[in-house]
Amino acid sequence: MREVTTQGPVGDRVKYKTYPIDFIQAVDKNGNPITIPNSPSIEIRFTDNSNKKTVFYFDLIRFDGENITGRQSRFMSNFKKTIPISSVKKIDVQNGKKSFKYGKS
Repeated sequence: MREVTTQGPVGDRVKYKTYPIDFIQAVDKNGNPITIPNSPSIEIRFTDNSNKKTVFYFDLIRFDGENITGRQSRFMSNFKKTIPISSVKKIDVQNGKKSFKYGKS
């Protein structure tokens, strides 16, 4: 884990630990491999077997082998959700184009 500081659009800063992932290897909707640079605006959407969608910030998720725990807000750190990986049928990664960036501590 590495500690990062995220700066929001109005200058607010949040420190947290995240996995040291600089690039995300994925497949686009046409089946072509792509590389996405990691940033605090990357979102990951899990669709479960009932077509219910859960969206987390990519750098705020944890996977323990059975469950995915993530945060849907950078500002409310207690707002966490856990979903079992066995219920996931689709995973989408996208740049949410929000004005978050990694900053200096």
